[in-house]
Amino acid sequence: MSGTTVLVRFRQFQREQLLNLACDFDRNHQPNYAGTVWLSFHSELGNVPHEAGVKGTARDPKARAVSDAWTSVDKNNHICPGYFLPVSAQNLAGNPEYPDEYRLHSSFVLDGDRSELGSRVPNAALGRFHVVFRGRKDVYDEDDDTPRYNGDTAKQARTAVQDVMSSAEPLFTYQHRKALFVLLVNVDEFRVMRFDRSGIVITEPVNYLRTIANTRALLEVTYAFSKLSRASQGIDTSAVRLLADSCGWKRMDLLAQPSLHDISHTEGLFDVDLHDVFVNEDVAATYGALSGDDDTDLHRNPLHMCSGHTTSPPDIPVLSHIRQKFRESLVSRFPRYRLTVDGRDYLVGKPVVMRRNIISRGNRGYIALDWETQRLVFLKDCWRSAYEGVELEGAIISKLNEHNVTNVPTVVRYGDVYDIEDECVEPQTTDNSLYNPLTGRKRVNLDLPPFTENVKQSTPRVGALERWIRDGEHSKCEDSGRATTIQLHLDWNRTRWTTMLENASTMPHIPAFPLATKPPANPTTIRGVKRSRESMAAKEQQQQGEDMRHMVHTRLVVKEICLPLLEFTSSRQLVRLVYGCVIAHGLAYKRCQYIHGDISEGNLLIYPHVRRTDGGVYGVYWRGMLSDWELAWHTSKARVSERSPLVTWAFLSAYRQGHLDEPTTIPDELESFVHVLIYCAVIRMQSVIIPRRIKSFIEDYFTDTPINAFTSSGRLTSPHAKLESIVYKPDARNPTRLRCHGTIIVFSTPDGSTQKHIINSLITRLLSLFNSRYVINRWERRHIYKDDSEPSPRTYAKRAALDDHYELASILYTAGLAKDALKYWPPQDVVPDRRDEEARIDREGPTTVVWDPKDVPMFEDEDDTEAKNALALMKPDSPPPMEVDSESQPVDNESTTGPTNAPDPPVASSSSRPAKRRRKDPVVDEAVLLIAESPMQRVTRSRSAALAAASTRITRSQNGKLPNQVSAGTSIAGRARNTRAASGRETRRRAGATIRDAPSKSRRQVCRS
Repeated sequence: MSGTTVLVRFRQFQREQLLNLACDFDRNHQPNYAGTVWLSFHSELGNVPHEAGVKGTARDPKARAVSDAWTSVDKNNHICPGYFLPVSAQNLAGNPEYPDEYRLHSSFVLDGDRSELGSRVPNAALGRFHVVFRGRKDVYDEDDDTPRYNGDTAKQARTAVQDVMSSAEPLFTYQHRKALFVLLVNVDEFRVMRFDRSGIVITEPVNYLRTIANTRALLEVTYAFSKLSRASQGIDTSAVRLLADSCGWKRMDLLAQPSLHDISHTEGLFDVDLHDVFVNEDVAATYGALSGDDDTDLHRNPLHMCSGHTTSPPDIPVLSHIRQKFRESLVSRFPRYRLTVDGRDYLVGKPVVMRRNIISRGNRGYIALDWETQRLVFLKDCWRSAYEGVELEGAIISKLNEHNVTNVPTVVRYGDVYDIEDECVEPQTTDNSLYNPLTGRKRVNLDLPPFTENVKQSTPRVGALERWIRDGEHSKCEDSGRATTIQLHLDWNRTRWTTMLENASTMPHIPAFPLATKPPANPTTIRGVKRSRESMAAKEQQQQGEDMRHMVHTRLVVKEICLPLLEFTSSRQLVRLVYGCVIAHGLAYKRCQYIHGDISEGNLLIYPHVRRTDGGVYGVYWRGMLSDWELAWHTSKARVSERSPLVTWAFLSAYRQGHLDEPTTIPDELESFVHVLIYCAVIRMQSVIIPRRIKSFIEDYFTDTPINAFTSSGRLTSPHAKLESIVYKPDARNPTRLRCHGTIIVFSTPDGSTQKHIINSLITRLLSLFNSRYVINRWERRHIYKDDSEPSPRTYAKRAALDDHYELASILYTAGLAKDALKYWPPQDVVPDRRDEEARIDREGPTTVVWDPKDVPMFEDEDDTEAKNALALMKPDSPPPMEVDSESQPVDNESTTGPTNAPDPPVASSSSRPAKRRRKDPVVDEAVLLIAESPMQRVTRSRSAALAAASTRITRSQNGKLPNQVSAGTSIAGRARNTRAASGRETRRRAGATIRDAPSKSRRQVCRS
């Protein structure tokens, strides 16, 4: 939350956020209105303690008692004109660390929507002004604005803020909003908040029970809110709710039903005739669209009511997953909307993809009905950066489409969203970001006094009434059967606020919740060294608002409706899908000079589509689709620098995680593809990771955000398992492998019958390829030490291969798409999502996904010509020389370009027995060597064993030594051996020294590679 919260005085909030609309409060209310509401609150709540930690004569009220009191007072006094406050509901999505008394919320709803509430739509679909109730004030009460740091209380503060946000998230889910006002009621105090996608603006606390003037302050807030326009209240005015009797609503219900001509989205060939929509582009472009005839059952405006018509346009056949997702989006009691994108209407229900965090880009994806063409498309609704030089995602993808970049979405429409109200057209932007001290034009007024010092003093008569309530005299006049009330402590005055403003150069970034008044013990961390309280406080007390980003609301419509990457049906298919996304990334860079900027599991999708084989047979083929280009940037333009990147942390390269202030490079992007592959394998494949450790591995490798203890600036670093696997320098005892806390992660078939899965060697080879970057980086930083040896030319060649896409694409193609590799991939080798496996632990054995035999994947028995042609496009115009020297690295025993098919020459030794004859033809291909990865596995050159894909062996010399490794293998790209040999065996070190021949590897070193 640091850097995205701004604390302002109550009066400044009234002026800037509520537009000072309460200036005519007295003219529109009775003179004693505030006093009546004040007495009503006291009547419902009794006197409550004001000071944190002071125990009254009766127990403190819970949140339920506070919320019930507010509902009763509103029923009799109409706190917010034109609105009513329903009974509060429990925030089931709140943080479990908070008990029920902290997790109640409600919302002011328009009086005109009273009939719809509950029966037709939930409260979250109609709420306008959100209210969160809390009870039982204690030493961790959020009204303590003391700027002292305490690790425990700071955690409590962040958790409390998140709990308030979680209760407000449903309003952003059910409604189309750009902002939301929230009233936080903490027993006898309230704060006003305004949430938008950039952050939170929050007021100081005001005790609405202390005096009538304070109650009036509360009523001024609700009165001003009632006078705000819909756009000013945070409503997206471009979204219009559909009525159940409208033409659009009825058409959506009709298209949700299965069609006779729909086809299964499962990958496989068809032996039946398909509808012309799937095989004829001309028919697909016009079939089912609105023709404008008078006899159609559809109006041009989907908001109109349908009556008196005879026919309806035909429903367009689609793949089964599209119809199913659209049907699932039409949830009962979930509102439907008409959205407008670039002048065209789209009808949507519940989002199928949604990011719930309010302070974010707010990505939401819908299966939308294009009203003009009557086709189901994918509509993306999000908030983009509004800084100069940032292109619209739709514009970027349109350029990719124009340059025939494959495996990217096809743009239909795109554009920013505008508020249209009273003939005023304005773009929807984040207003809270205007408080950013670096980019915004608004400033927090530190000269304003606290509200308690600025409030108008009560008249003598009113003051006497307040003292009468304060002293508890009114309780003596009440029925003796009523519960004992609590003495008010109205003499308590918050002076710490004033002291903080006078002494602090900046205001606390989480002002709404407590920071301890007593210095605690130094906090400790789970890993690494302990951090001092001073360093933690310096981190926490950032300048408020500095992480708020100015953003603009935008929408994008694309043709393709995809599946999540985790729905792959085999590990070989996963490799093919990732390969397709690498091709898309490479073509975008090569043809259009764009870098994606956010390679993550959620941005790699599966696109099922109808495809025709060379034999003329149609079928459904799954290919990888690289989506979400909103963070992409052109290499000719300087990247906009932002303090906190919007990219997905879990899949960033290890280098990028430690250097967030540097722009993304091609090696960073390519490494992210490898992390995505590992993530999917961990989630959907059987491995040595036991079920209850799956989530901890994901944290240790992907989501953890440790602080580098060796830097004074507190720079972030990669999670520990990622460092182990790809960054640390390998040696004979610890070769480059996928690891977690020293344990090598090995994948197997679902039944665990074999550990020799080809995916293990593929991942190992990819990690070794990218490890070269960190080995060279480490040496360049430490080459001044005499005991550091320079990396070999082969390591430099590996590093050079990361500057383009060809090497990674070649490895993936050879391992997963080449025809010869098919026999090495086990069928049915995936399991259901292992993150849910712990709940199924009582079952006998792992659960295996069994696929229908008729669902045979396409083109498994022949080369994929399209994929092969795409690989050819990845060849660099001027490939870097792949220099390989004769020295053997301790664990870097596989060539960047792949192992050769020829056996190794024997070691020249007087005591060794004669070398065996070399076969004239190679017997072991690339896929076989990929399989031979187990630490205790022997590799053989026997043809029969190679064809059986079993472990084989290399015969040892008589003295137990292995033959020297071949200097380099043939490149997957087909680079000639003589080209590499001509590079020479001696290269010049940076210091001018020559390379010495390294000794041969031991048998253990080779086997563990």
